[in-house]
Amino acid sequence: MAQGESQTATEHAFDVVLRGYDRRQVDDHIAALEARLVTTGRECSELRMQRDAEASRARDLEFRVRDGDPAATAAPTGSPALEGSWSFEGLGAKVESILRVAVEEAQSIRRSAEVSGRQYAEAEGRLRTTFESISDRLQPLVSRLDEESSSARAAVDDATSDAGALETAARQQAQAMIDAASTTAARMRADAETRVEITARQVADVREELALVRQILSSLAPAAGTHASTQGDATSSNGQSVSRPDLSKDSGLRDGAAGAPGDAAGQQTGPVRTPSRSGAGPASSTSAGSTAPPSQQTMPVGALPGGRNTPLSPEAPTETIALPLSDVPDGLATGGGPSPGHRQPPG
Repeated sequence: MAQGESQTATEHAFDVVLRGYDRRQVDDHIAALEARLVTTGRECSELRMQRDAEASRARDLEFRVRDGDPAATAAPTGSPALEGSWSFEGLGAKVESILRVAVEEAQSIRRSAEVSGRQYAEAEGRLRTTFESISDRLQPLVSRLDEESSSARAAVDDATSDAGALETAARQQAQAMIDAASTTAARMRADAETRVEITARQVADVREELALVRQILSSLAPAAGTHASTQGDATSSNGQSVSRPDLSKDSGLRDGAAGAPGDAAGQQTGPVRTPSRSGAGPASSTSAGSTAPPSQQTMPVGALPGGRNTPLSPEAPTETIALPLSDVPDGLATGGGPSPGHRQPPG
């Protein structure tokens, strides 16, 4: 039986592949073993039925022999087993032969039943041994498969957990980036709107001041020509120049006008300064015999026709010139400016 087991193990040796045996070969071998098990069980059942039938027949023959049934078949005489076991002397030749045949048949049936029982026991032992061998050989494979299944299940769980964590982190990071971008965009939009409003106000102020400068230039353009002709007529008719004290006073007026504050960017210009017409002030101190110079006012040089191309910037210096008071428009001479945004100089 050991030789048969070694031969079976040699015939059904499994090919070792990666991470265990080949599943197809294992399944085929198990299917073959199950088929053999079914066949062996069927044979055992048949032998058991045959044994039971033979035992029943032996008991029946024993009963018939004991009852003296003459229907038993004849058998050869002189059997040593019968002669040693039974003694039929004095019963008659015919009865003796019948009884001997029955006893021999019963013993034959008993021996057949014993042989069948031994065969059944041997078959059952072989089957049990085969099952134990298969179980011993498959137990490591089953354990390995269980371990691999557990490892694979744990790996799947870990991968699922890691994927969920990565997805959560990615969503949080994306949301944070979206929030930061939205905040930055809102801040930039607010800054841009503020700059646009400031720029619009500056443009409006510049346009207003530019309109004022243009109005002043248009008002002073004819005044410059009138002043030049008046200066020529006064020089030719009087034949005398302005006295030194008057020149000093005129120079003082120019210096005072030059020091007056004004908008360096050209957006605001102070109103013209005119001497008092009532005769009070420095101009009234001239002698009666001398001709007083005409009343004058100071204006930025950029307001003259010759200074139209002068750029208006905070760094540009300002300069004042003297003009006759008679050439200044009525609105400027009386202190009323073209724009309410200009401040009045101190009196």
